[in-house]
Amino acid sequence: MGKRILIFNQDIEELSAIRKLFAREGCEVITATNWETAQKLINNLEIDYVLLNAKKKGLPEAFHLTDSAGGKV
Repeated sequence: MGKRILIFNQDIEELSAIRKLFAREGCEVITATNWETAQKLINNLEIDYVLLNAKKKGLPEAFHLTDSAGGKV
């Protein structure tokens, strides 16, 4: 099996298109459309790569201020 990739994107159309591209390449693709779901997946699954749209308002701050256990630092 290929690498497990978490794709986090709030735009459903973009998420679907990106998911198809990675799945076609043999990757196991997991998706999230909100930060809370993405955090739960990251904390509970072994994920090789995370792909996200960091241009969304507030996301960079949330991403950088969260420790590996999902808590705020």
